[in-house]
Amino acid sequence: MKRPYIICHMLTSLDGKTSGDFLASPEIIPATTAYERINHTFHATAWLSGRISMEESFTFFKQPMFEIDAPIYPKEDYIAEPHAQIYMVVIDTTGKVAWESNTLHYQDRPAAHIVEVLTHQVKDEYVSYLKQRKISYIFAGENQLDLGLALEKLSNLFGIKTLIVSGGGRTNGYFLKENYIDEISLIISPVISGDDHAITLFHGTNELNNAVSTAYQLIHTEALDAGGIWLRYRHIT
Repeated sequence: MKRPYIICHMLTSLDGKTSGDFLASPEIIPATTAYERINHTFHATAWLSGRISMEESFTFFKQPMFEIDAPIYPKEDYIAEPHAQIYMVVIDTTGKVAWESNTLHYQDRPAAHIVEVLTHQVKDEYVSYLKQRKISYIFAGENQLDLGLALEKLSNLFGIKTLIVSGGGRTNGYFLKENYIDEISLIISPVISGDDHAITLFHGTNELNNAVSTAYQLIHTEALDAGGIWLRYRHIT
């Protein structure tokens, strides 16, 4: 299968959390600065995240407003921008994110063209909603996500060679369970979350009795300012 090279690049607390109040701590600012600096060094042409992460950080759980009598389009892949500098790929299987434009802006990263990954469960109205905004979308699966098919399409239709996965724990866990993570890049901040309800780096990997035990080789360590550390691992094939 032809697919992008996948790096899971994440920022965590000392106790392995990726969400929660620790992210507002001033002590993690050097780690977040390093996270962005290191992100640029991968020279990726796409980032990927899950629906919930996008709604939390960008659309704030707004509901998409559908036009009355909007045209119905066939549920086929739609490439609005085949030559974007950067793509923001979002796993949104049933179509819920209320985008206002086809471009995502985040800190000092280049403006990214949005690509929605859908399944055929999505409503016709949402497909029309995306197309009217010239937001690209691909279909990968009937009733549930076919991640391998999605990755093939990202490679073949958009020419994505390196993909950075920075999702929530469930999105990351799904990639891990399917054995698609080539590298893990981990920025550990010198702060303990202590929140038992916060999301961990990988979540839900043991569902349906599919426990994951995947070995990675440490290829780089780097001490960061103010007590943080960068760990980089490569999958052992």
